[in-house]
Amino acid sequence: ELGIPSDCAVIGSLTRFVPEKDIPNLLDAIRICKQHREQVFFILAGEGMDANNPQLQTLITQSGCGDVVRLLGVRRDTEHLLNIMDIATLSSCREALPLFLVEAMAAGVPCVATDVGDIAECIGKTGVVVPKQNPNRLAAAWARILALSPGERQQLGQQAQAQIKQ
Repeated sequence: ELGIPSDCAVIGSLTRFVPEKDIPNLLDAIRICKQHREQVFFILAGEGMDANNPQLQTLITQSGCGDVVRLLGVRRDTEHLLNIMDIATLSSCREALPLFLVEAMAAGVPCVATDVGDIAECIGKTGVVVPKQNPNRLAAAWARILALSPGERQQLGQQAQAQIKQ
């Protein structure tokens, strides 16, 4: 459906195109990741995260990462999207506690997100929390999780699931 080869990693963000979500930071991190790692795709879904957003299209073109980004717009099949993600991610510069990360953890998906609001407390040791507005650290955190074996990533996801249940 998304044109992503089955042997590629998928990093996803269910977000909105609003300033507090810091999409430019996310796209900078994707550009960095693309320079250092092949076979990783990014799915971005939510309000304003579609091809009809000219501001987003400009940012993607400037970042040079359009070939690895899939814009999905508003979707109602969150569970389906979470099932194809190897990592759930957010790049917010302001946030309280995003429901997306809680849903991802409950689905057993390891998370990488910025240290804003209650994100660090929620993720704990079950994922990676990085400073806000630091695309290098965000890309490095994705690489750290992707370097784990599939079994290690699954174990991390199970720990996230247990933390949410607790």
